[in-house]
Amino acid sequence: METFIVSVIFIVTVGSACIVAFSNNLVYSAFALIGTFLGVAGTFIYLNATFLGLVQLVVYAGGILVLIIFAVMLTSKINESSRSNPGANYKAVVPLVLLLVLLVGRILTRDVWTKDLSGMAHEPTITALGNLLLTDYLLPFELVSVVLLAAMIGAAVISRRKVKTQE
Repeated sequence: METFIVSVIFIVTVGSACIVAFSNNLVYSAFALIGTFLGVAGTFIYLNATFLGLVQLVVYAGGILVLIIFAVMLTSKINESSRSNPGANYKAVVPLVLLLVLLVGRILTRDVWTKDLSGMAHEPTITALGNLLLTDYLLPFELVSVVLLAAMIGAAVISRRKVKTQE
């Protein structure tokens, strides 16, 4: 079952990354990026790095990707561009990609990955991180929150339009 899960995560991640890289349509590339981000988050969660997986989901799939899609959708004359990616020299790229695939295949088929890790304790990373943030690093955590609040207030003040007074 683990092999099936890893295979599905790998296929989703690499397949959608290929669509992002080789799609002729910028909108399709932006939407395929969702699969890439979800695959990376799935990899983190599968490797028991739950905090990194959740941050990947919230920050990238939730925030950055929405920003990218809004930017693509709100760009004027997006349909007039015929290609989002310029043509590549396939005579140079294909041998490099084949070499990379062979190298990754060699790395994945080595016996290093078959070690028995069942005796290791897997403590969730979120619990340990939360305990550290609320005990040892409470003051820096609160200082960062105050600095971020000041940055948000500053951004709101800067972006506010000035009202012209009529005499």
